[in-house]
Amino acid sequence: FAGVLGDLGVSGVQMVGPLLGFNAGVELGQVACVALFLPMAFLARRTRFYRVGVLATGSVVLLGLAGFWFVERAFAAGPG
Repeated sequence: FAGVLGDLGVSGVQMVGPLLGFNAGVELGQVACVALFLPMAFLARRTRFYRVGVLATGSVVLLGLAGFWFVERAFAAGPG
């Protein structure tokens, strides 16, 4: 976002307000997602679906993504 602002000719102190607003919006969006997901996860925490479907499967998927991103960045593999 800062790069786009720089391309538009915004620099220095002029960039502070838009950057803070953008970052605050991102953080509020993350808080909203957690606020929606956390109560559902809390209620479902003892179900088989949550233990197997969410925790186990989700962990494997995240591990795979992390491994892919590590290899892509560490060895400059993949697109780009």
